[in-house]
Amino acid sequence: PSTPGATSSIKSSFLGGGGGPPSTDKLLRRPSSAMRDSFQQLASQTAHQLEDIWDIVGIVPEERASQLADLVDRIAALCHEKIDQEEQLADQFRKEIASARAEWEESCAVLRIEEEDPLVKMKRDPSVNGATTGVSLQSEYEVMMGRLESIRGRMEVATEDIVNSQQRIYEAYAALNGCSVDEARDCGELEAWADTKTNLTEEQLELFRSKAVELEESVSSRTQAVVSLLVDCQTLIRELGIVPPGCEGEAESDGYIEVGQNEDDVKIMNSLKSIERSNDNDGRPRSRGKSTDSYTVASLFESSSCIGIGKDALDHLTSRIAELNGEKRRRREKLAEIGGEIASLWSMLRVPSAEQHAFTKSVRGLGMDTMDKGEKELNRLHELKTVMIGKLIREQRQTIDELWERTNASKKEKASFDRYFHVNDEDKLTSELLAKHEEYAGALTAKLEKMQPILELIERRESIIEERVELEMLQKDPDRLKGRNASKQLMKEEKMMRRVQKELPKITQHLEKKLKEWYVANKPSQTDDDDVRDEDLGHFMYKGQPYLRTMKTQEHEWVTRKERGEKERQRKRQEERSTSSGSAFGS
Repeated sequence: PSTPGATSSIKSSFLGGGGGPPSTDKLLRRPSSAMRDSFQQLASQTAHQLEDIWDIVGIVPEERASQLADLVDRIAALCHEKIDQEEQLADQFRKEIASARAEWEESCAVLRIEEEDPLVKMKRDPSVNGATTGVSLQSEYEVMMGRLESIRGRMEVATEDIVNSQQRIYEAYAALNGCSVDEARDCGELEAWADTKTNLTEEQLELFRSKAVELEESVSSRTQAVVSLLVDCQTLIRELGIVPPGCEGEAESDGYIEVGQNEDDVKIMNSLKSIERSNDNDGRPRSRGKSTDSYTVASLFESSSCIGIGKDALDHLTSRIAELNGEKRRRREKLAEIGGEIASLWSMLRVPSAEQHAFTKSVRGLGMDTMDKGEKELNRLHELKTVMIGKLIREQRQTIDELWERTNASKKEKASFDRYFHVNDEDKLTSELLAKHEEYAGALTAKLEKMQPILELIERRESIIEERVELEMLQKDPDRLKGRNASKQLMKEEKMMRRVQKELPKITQHLEKKLKEWYVANKPSQTDDDDVRDEDLGHFMYKGQPYLRTMKTQEHEWVTRKERGEKERQRKRQEERSTSSGSAFGS
């Protein structure tokens, strides 16, 4: 075996330094020649030293030859190993360069840019071509990687941009269609926006951005529409008093049943949130008319506590508003009906105004509690009505008497109600009998309302008839225009004359038309069983007589009166002429 000193001497000889410090200058200047000379010197020195050692040890020639052969093999193996290592390094450089070139080419294709191959450009450089050894793999690698890093920067920026736009597209689409983002990714409708790798040009990036903005604007518009509908829904739900348990302070309930409630109401009541800070924490819209600018949806996506803005949200909310408005109309109509009946009973039963005011103050809104209070008050009044039935029937009869008088009812009309009107046995004074009286009084009231315009015309005509008689009496006094008030008297008579001569004929003509129309509308139908029919039936009665007949009678009496007066005047003139002739003859 060799000693450490011997090994150091060999290494020193190989580096060409003899016994001095090691140097690599000769290897760097002429590697091939330097290695050949060094190996020869190394082999010669090693052989001499081994010979000396073997002589001392006494190694036989055959053993010496075997050890030398083994040493040569080991040196050869070491050289081959070194060569393999360096070949592998060269191959690695080639692979890295090829991979970098492929990535560069793919990036250029994706970015749609045209660039000359940097290696081709480098090899075309005169300074490179002038070198005896050509372009090294390390130089190619450095040039290729430098250009690739520049392209990678652009790729990263473009990829981040397009992926961000794609995510916005998916999220907006998912919100608008009520699906998850993953479902939006798999949707065929968005297939055109699935590729974010093969085209990263500015035009493609702008297309993605525009689509994202378009869908986000749709989300904004949809959100505003949903917020508006939610505000209307919440307002109606509160107005109807059907806020679900657990919402806005309502007590929790295992299973609530309230008229008009819906399974979506919980979502509706929790779907709004304030955009700006407020002192109130209940989340409900403040009174701002129809404005909803301060509110948005709690979430764009439907959940157990939010209705979202999906494609079904608008339909559900519109349908719910229609249902709530229908329930609101139904309750209003019911409350109006109950209120009208309560008011009528209050009036009939003489309920004190303080009691009425207390009840009115206790009911608010259209909630079921208001409906229940109305029903209870109505039941109470009906019970009170049952207790006061006799008194109420007598009051109704008094009212009917007054209406008979005002409608100029005939005896036959009055007799048609005798079987109810003259029942006085306390046991027979029932609510059914009261209902008959109320019904009959209502019919008479309706009849009076229809008669009223004609009655007003009749009263106006009767007033002028009286003025006509008064005017005739005034005109019989020859001295009426000789006093101090002669001018006033003359003006009064002129007004009376205008009414008698102009207004009376017009009113009479109009009345005749109306009275005939009344008769046509109210005349009884003739049947075979009617042997004798009252001729007055169907006519408009006034003071017990058909007023058409009264007008004819009045006109006939007036004409007769005028004729009788004219005859009386002629008789007096005749007497005056006779008296005057006799006096003249006697003288």
